[in-house]
Amino acid sequence: MRPSLIRRIAVFVAGLGLSATIAVAAPPDEKPAKPTPPAKSAKVDPPPKLADPLPKIDPKPVLPPAKIEPKLPPLPSKIEPMLPSPPAKVDPKPSVTLPPVVKPPVVLPPETKAPAKPDLRPILVHEKTKGTDLIEKSKGPGLKLPTGTKFDQAELAKIKPPVDLTKTKPETILAAKPPTDFKVKPIKLESLHVPKDAPVVEKLNITKVSNLTVNQQFMVNNNFYTGGDYHLKYGTKTAAGFYCYPGKHHCHWHHCIWDPCFSCYYFYCPSACCYYYWCAADYCYYPCYWFVDYGTCYYPWWICGGFGGYGYIGTPHVSIFIGW
Repeated sequence: MRPSLIRRIAVFVAGLGLSATIAVAAPPDEKPAKPTPPAKSAKVDPPPKLADPLPKIDPKPVLPPAKIEPKLPPLPSKIEPMLPSPPAKVDPKPSVTLPPVVKPPVVLPPETKAPAKPDLRPILVHEKTKGTDLIEKSKGPGLKLPTGTKFDQAELAKIKPPVDLTKTKPETILAAKPPTDFKVKPIKLESLHVPKDAPVVEKLNITKVSNLTVNQQFMVNNNFYTGGDYHLKYGTKTAAGFYCYPGKHHCHWHHCIWDPCFSCYYFYCPSACCYYYWCAADYCYYPCYWFVDYGTCYYPWWICGGFGGYGYIGTPHVSIFIGW
């Protein structure tokens, strides 16, 4: 930029600043203003005088209000009881005859009937005479003894059963195991009299006899085990030495007989040669231990009989055959 131009701009700016200073300054001819004197305080009027106080009033005694006695209405001379109004008559509705309710017939499942309790009868002892066969064998179960066996009814009546049913319930006996000192005494199948007309069933076991709908005192198994070692193969030997059969499925039995005193069936094992009872508590067959001894023979209680004083309420129709 040219120096002459710069100089001109500077002179122009300086002139502007001087003009502004002159315009702001006060004019020299004006005199300073005099201070204004303070305004005089206005006079306050005194407060108006209060009026004279109220005149004193002497208190007068207050009289109690006069008693006002309430006037009761006069009572009626006679009080007539209010009787209930008679009920309104209801027109009877015509009777509606409903059709009879027809109930469907109820079909009940067949009940398992236990054999009737036979009457108490003495034991029939049949002794075969030499060269004759005139004695008819009993239709019920029985025991066959060798020739010459002496059977005394008086001595037989003295036998006491191992279980007294007047003190112990049969359910308790059937729900327990045999005693630990129990020893099985075999009863050979040949020594048992099996009725010829005994009913024959297939696969005899506790399930089969539980489903019976007719009374049966004696039943024979059509397919009993003939091997002689069933207890060794499928039985369980206990600490007492006898064999038991766990489970319901065993069907090797030769026959079964009903016990009216214990209300159960006994199952004859042709291998162990003894009778077993079903123990539902242990789900197992155990050998019967409440049989009795007489001489050299081991008899089921239903052969001996005469135990009415011990709670045995009846005996089946049994017989003893000597010399058959």
